[in-house]
Amino acid sequence: MYTHRAQLGFQIGIFALVTGSGVSLGQVDSADLVDTAVLVDPIVSTAGGAALPEVIAGPFQHGNSAYYLLEPANWDVSEQAAQERFGAHLVTVGDAAENTFIRDGVLSFDGAPRNGWLGLTDADVEGEYVWVNGEPFGFESWRPGEPNGGATQNYAGMLGSTSDWFDLENDWTVQGVVYGVVEVEIPSVLAGPFYSNGHTYYLLDNSNRHQADAAARLLGGHLVTLDDAAETSWVRTNVIEFDGVPRHGWLGLSDESYEGIYSWDNDSLSSYRAWISAEPNGGTNENYVAMFSNSSVWFDAAYNWGSGAHGVVEVATPNPCTVDMNNDGGLNFLDVSAFLQAFGIGCP
Repeated sequence: MYTHRAQLGFQIGIFALVTGSGVSLGQVDSADLVDTAVLVDPIVSTAGGAALPEVIAGPFQHGNSAYYLLEPANWDVSEQAAQERFGAHLVTVGDAAENTFIRDGVLSFDGAPRNGWLGLTDADVEGEYVWVNGEPFGFESWRPGEPNGGATQNYAGMLGSTSDWFDLENDWTVQGVVYGVVEVEIPSVLAGPFYSNGHTYYLLDNSNRHQADAAARLLGGHLVTLDDAAETSWVRTNVIEFDGVPRHGWLGLSDESYEGIYSWDNDSLSSYRAWISAEPNGGTNENYVAMFSNSSVWFDAAYNWGSGAHGVVEVATPNPCTVDMNNDGGLNFLDVSAFLQAFGIGCP
């Protein structure tokens, strides 16, 4: 996994905005922006043996979606990468603001204009354009005179210089290459922040694993890495079941890159494992790890397993509240108890 961050001409950030009993992802002021355009795992699987396009940069946030920029490739190969790597599709554009964001915030993230594939096609019925994710076709931003390719040009792209759309062949390279833009729906933060041992934790709403991973990266971290039984128990009790409700939780462990060789998303070398008996057992169909509800044991699962799970996000930042003695993210009588206990035994 690439862990360094791409250099941006601008920056995207998010913060946890308290909304009632939970929090949600939202935009932050410029003073709080963080670089979230990271290079992520290369994509190495595809039908026929050829490599799918790798991710150049992302995730970038706009509204409730995260966007990734892929290497240039044909439309169908880019759509295949979106499905296989993210369980998603090439981007659907809902309005003018999103259209502009895709051009400025994704295709030109580093100041270099690029043409981009959209998830829009009339391959099934000539002249009837549809979004591949099934959303109704409403907003459009065709370049004057487009679409004009007839039955030979069935796929929509965006001009990097203007954000106008034009129809293209699947393998169009007449005036340059075309980069895939992937859109992933991101879950909101259900609870947090929680603090422990210099790290901040969040619990996400229920989602598939790819969606949870995108949200974790936008929060400036990764899905959680567990180093020992004590941390595993703490995460289950204080984060996943913060309100006493049992939940399944996504961890930052997978064998997505190499079957049977599990690695942490943050490149940690932690060898701690807490598999339930007979797990992992899913082979190439189950490449991601989750924690069972109401227990601390792990199992392997497909990215879209069952009814989903709740992502557990870990960010390497200390608790900003120095008087939150028990690191539960709030100030209450338990902090007084923790202080008195520490005072009684003496602090080092």
